[in-house]
Amino acid sequence: DTSLAAGTPPPSDDAPFLFSFGRFGLGAGKLTLRAGDSGAWCKPFPIDAAGTSGAVDVADEHGTTVYPLRVTLRLGDGALDETTVCVLTPQFVVVNRLSLSAATI
Repeated sequence: DTSLAAGTPPPSDDAPFLFSFGRFGLGAGKLTLRAGDSGAWCKPFPIDAAGTSGAVDVADEHGTTVYPLRVTLRLGDGALDETTVCVLTPQFVVVNRLSLSAATI
């Protein structure tokens, strides 16, 4: 059931978030995300190609705000060398609306 959060939230922001695909019905090697508890699930994307990166857009619960995320896939280190590590990084666009250019600030 993909309406449930996958796994248990990590105890801190720097702890890994581990889960198994078996009970969520997405099929092996696919992941889907949502923003908050009520947001729409994004389209499932494959995570079986370690060494690649891409982008995914995740909308809020109202569909009015879209959060662009960079997805980078790599193999784990040491004992986790058969595990795919999926790193999510927020992407931001900075728009300068000041009368001065950023170079003069």
